[in-house]
Amino acid sequence: MKILLLFVLLNSSHFFAPVPHDAPVGIFSLFVSQQRVRLEIHLDKENFKEAINTKEVFIDERKVSDYVSDHLFIKINGTENPIEICSIDSDDSHFYIKSELPLAEWPVKEIAVRNTCLLKQEADQSNLLHIN
Repeated sequence: MKILLLFVLLNSSHFFAPVPHDAPVGIFSLFVSQQRVRLEIHLDKENFKEAINTKEVFIDERKVSDYVSDHLFIKINGTENPIEICSIDSDDSHFYIKSELPLAEWPVKEIAVRNTCLLKQEADQSNLLHIN
């Protein structure tokens, strides 16, 4: 009886598995320390290439920097901070952008973010912000 119950549970486990979805999501992670603020961005590759109007395999760091500067605004303690791109990596489906922001004042008391990355390309685009 126990074996039958185990068999039934194992074979029905797919009913409880999360349903995969294809909603586009950008992930933005801020890492705050006394010396600097690091920003890591993960974006869908095809949507981002469409946003910066390129089909190239290797994308130009200047295009990435211009796009991020036009669509992502971060104020720390009331001061808007320019985003400096440090590196751009990719795999088959995502771009991974690492950047830094100068930190003029410590401690950080307030962070304000306006993020419109990829919102024009995808109607159901969601951008998640993690602050560490």
